[in-house]
Amino acid sequence: MKNERHQHELFSAYLRKSNIHFIHARMDKESTIAEGWPDFTLIHQGWALCIEFKFGKGQCSAAQLKTLNSLNMSGTPAHVCRDVIDAIRITAKWIEGENIKPAEQAKPIDSSLKVWDWNGKMMVVKQAKNNGITCVRAANAQDIATLDRHIF
Repeated sequence: MKNERHQHELFSAYLRKSNIHFIHARMDKESTIAEGWPDFTLIHQGWALCIEFKFGKGQCSAAQLKTLNSLNMSGTPAHVCRDVIDAIRITAKWIEGENIKPAEQAKPIDSSLKVWDWNGKMMVVKQAKNNGITCVRAANAQDIATLDRHIF
């Protein structure tokens, strides 16, 4: 596959040929869709599926991770695909009514976990019952996007 734009074109052609309604943010202009929203939103028989393409070693931004997690937790499947073949496979299963939850199932957020800026280092902390704080791990982009900030 040439690049992400080429994969978008191929996937759009597949969707049109399959008579699947979709919304696709243009790649040649600044997006008017909410920041972090997936590249494609597919609609079929009252159901939605969201697809985000990442080409090569591309990674999701914090806003994209937050949106993907929120969509999955609300019951709308949202997937990151590395190529058009993967996107078509997921779409075909979705059309057939198969359960297509992402490989990494979105988990409910543990409300006791918070992100804490500790001397410039973002850490995930957990508040103990005695109001003490336990450092769980260094925060990653998904933690920063989805967890509340803890202010002391």
